[in-house]
Amino acid sequence: MNLLDADICIDLLRGYTPAMTWFAGAPKSDIAVPGFVAFELVAGCRDGQSRKRLDVLLKPFPRVWASPAVLENTFQTYSMLMLSHGIGAFDLMTAAVALETNATIYTFNQKHFGAVPGLKIHAPYARI
Repeated sequence: MNLLDADICIDLLRGYTPAMTWFAGAPKSDIAVPGFVAFELVAGCRDGQSRKRLDVLLKPFPRVWASPAVLENTFQTYSMLMLSHGIGAFDLMTAAVALETNATIYTFNQKHFGAVPGLKIHAPYARI
């Protein structure tokens, strides 16, 4: 399974050509969206029109969540990584989903996600 991070979704919503080209050829059946990423994206909607565009983008993909036990462990990790690497709560919870499901996160956020041991991340296209 591959998980979309917010930065990839934002590129798609903005119609960024490299993102659109990659997405057109990506196998959709292998893609999901962490629930915490969906929260981030909804929080960024400015109006009803942007919310509708987001709904269209996210509709085909299952939303995945970490289990309560994993989230409890993530809480313990958060204070350490937040101080040392500046990782936010939603990013760390997204990482927890990926670790629990053995998924790769499609993202350009190497700074934060790179601090999480064992996490698989991949930049699916080149940013120009």
